[in-house]
Amino acid sequence: MIIGAWLSHIQAQSNEAFSFQGIILDNNGNPSGNQMIEMTSHIADSSNGQNIIYSEVHDIVTNDQGLFDIAIGNGITTEGAFADIDWLSYVPYLQITYNLNDGADGITLAWTKFKSVPFCFSSKYIVCSDGVDGLSGPQGVNGPQGARGPQGDQGLPGNTQNGVNGIPVLPLLNTPPTTNIQEGSIYMDNGDNREDIAPGFRYYDGAGWIDL
Repeated sequence: MIIGAWLSHIQAQSNEAFSFQGIILDNNGNPSGNQMIEMTSHIADSSNGQNIIYSEVHDIVTNDQGLFDIAIGNGITTEGAFADIDWLSYVPYLQITYNLNDGADGITLAWTKFKSVPFCFSSKYIVCSDGVDGLSGPQGVNGPQGARGPQGDQGLPGNTQNGVNGIPVLPLLNTPPTTNIQEGSIYMDNGDNREDIAPGFRYYDGAGWIDL
């Protein structure tokens, strides 16, 4: 068994843990359902993983479709302390390793950069929660679609004191990465390169990109 594709979703929780979800596929690209897996998550302060801040282990079983969901922060700690992660001093990176068949097949995924949501572990302000819905105005007439503009630079973190500016998420990509690609790499496509023409994840299996 090997991993064929991954889908990750990170979201802050009230108990200071966040969810990581994915799918395990077999060598033929089929979901590996009801599979027992030992999964380890590592958090580091850089993409090379030389300084690992925190690690923990989860024993999980995939569902019938090969899906799994772990809460990072609630596993069995093997290194560091989750509370010691300084979310605002650096942009953390996450790496997942796992074993199938009771350790016979060890797989290590590439380090993945965190997005903005986990930063509310440190800010602790209400801006990290959903606010009250505002009133809806009348819908205007749709105008013609404009030309695609150039990709802008990543914005700076917003002011968590007054909630005026949030921490921006990374933009969607309209072309797959072309450098430093390793098997297990993932990126978020804006839909230009996916068969369903919708934004979503794509996974590199060593030979080409696969829509998730």
